[in-house]
Amino acid sequence: MNKKIIFTGILVISIFGLFLFRSPREVKGEMTVYVGSDCGCCEIYVGIMRRSYDVDVEVLNLSEMEELKRRKKIPDDLYSCHTSVIDDYVIEGHIPMEAIEKLRDSKSDLMGIGMADMPQGSPGMPGIKRAPFRIYGINEAGEVNNLFLEL
Repeated sequence: MNKKIIFTGILVISIFGLFLFRSPREVKGEMTVYVGSDCGCCEIYVGIMRRSYDVDVEVLNLSEMEELKRRKKIPDDLYSCHTSVIDDYVIEGHIPMEAIEKLRDSKSDLMGIGMADMPQGSPGMPGIKRAPFRIYGINEAGEVNNLFLEL
């Protein structure tokens, strides 16, 4: 019985120590993610983004989501299930963190970036990455610009 008490005490102290002495996450900014009310993968994507950003989630119905995409000038061929905004940039779809950081670091005059479809292995999507992620720039007119990044 004494061994159980000692073990439980060590376990409780260890767990408390992990929370007390863990290194704080580096918050790189604030992001708003607009998600459809019936989307399951968006929740996973938000969890990934929360590793580096303070994320505010706005749940929209289908017509609200379509209106947001029109207002943000997202090209139809890049539409995805969720749209994010960070530093006035629009991030459309399952964009990897590296692409978001490249956009922010470059201080680009693009309005945002987007990746068509929901590629397997991209943030929030299950499976193994089968092909490079092709991420395109979106210019101020809401047109697909050149290839921004291939990961």
